[in-house]
Amino acid sequence: MRKKLGKKDVRGESPFVSKYEFIYLSKERGEIKIDVAASCRFYVNDVLNDDRNALPLRSKEMLLWLMGKVRSGEDVVVINRERYMKEIGLTSLPVVIKAIKGLVDMGIIAKTNVRGVYWLNAIYFFRGSRVRKWPMQSSEYIYAREMEGRDTADSENLPF
Repeated sequence: MRKKLGKKDVRGESPFVSKYEFIYLSKERGEIKIDVAASCRFYVNDVLNDDRNALPLRSKEMLLWLMGKVRSGEDVVVINRERYMKEIGLTSLPVVIKAIKGLVDMGIIAKTNVRGVYWLNAIYFFRGSRVRKWPMQSSEYIYAREMEGRDTADSENLPF
């Protein structure tokens, strides 16, 4: 039986940290301390993890490729099949079509009325702020410790 690793078992510092510089806005100057590098967030919970794990291997590969192609604040992405094949090193178009089909079947992307353009399901991944993009679908997060004494109907605001 293998021993489960804990935080105490991992010593030292990550070898990656010294290789990079992270840029942030200074709180001392009245600004919020955030990482300003472009990022695409992949959201996780048990259901989303199960969906992602159920994807075929080529669909997972395409999902990672799409995360790098999504423009900030956009909820559509262009899948240029030829460019994808060249960048990934594929020679079979049916493999690409099958990868796209896997993402569509799982509900991670959806077809639009334009060939090669797909809607992104922002529940899974998005670049930028979902709250800014869709303010009407956004609600305030209420921590469980703040829920004491509130009506249980408020618990519908919790993201889990």
